[in-house]
Amino acid sequence: MDNNNIYSRQSTFIRNLYSIGFSSMRLSFYKYNLSLLFLPYITKGSNGMSVYGKKGIMTTINWDQAAAIYIVANDIINGKRAAQEISMTIPCAGGTSLALERTHGQTGQMETFLSINKNNESITFKFNIIEVQVKENNQMVVKVIEAGLGAFAKILEGYLEGINANAHLDKFGDDLEEYQKSDQQEKEQQLFNYK
Repeated sequence: MDNNNIYSRQSTFIRNLYSIGFSSMRLSFYKYNLSLLFLPYITKGSNGMSVYGKKGIMTTINWDQAAAIYIVANDIINGKRAAQEISMTIPCAGGTSLALERTHGQTGQMETFLSINKNNESITFKFNIIEVQVKENNQMVVKVIEAGLGAFAKILEGYLEGINANAHLDKFGDDLEEYQKSDQQEKEQQLFNYK
């Protein structure tokens, strides 16, 4: 293994989420944190597929930050805060912040967004909903399922509970073992240059 890239394998892809007309969000494990990369929506391609930018904004969140977002997301999904407007900002490393917001949309229906902000740039991700008709009191009524927010909350739950993290952490340990086998001078040089 190239000792100059000791930290290169410490990212493990989890999933991409898509918000047509807004952005895509790539979620990965990064070291012991959860990495979020937002890429802006550009256009719809000639094949009808959404096209997203190649340059985005990335940050990582730790366990406490993930737990805060997870708690609020679950409160929305479970109906505790479904009708409430919410604004929560999570400061992250390097001057980056995440903002979870729930507001009334143009149709009056509640909409949930997660935005990443850094250096006066912002990319917003809108969580998708699915409407279903349900019979209540002998009448069909429309109910909203927070499908996008639910998928995101499940990823956070997996991170918080360590689900799927074992393979990533094993890889992290393998890198450390390989690193410890390299000669002392290379280690010192690498540690000195790592920021």
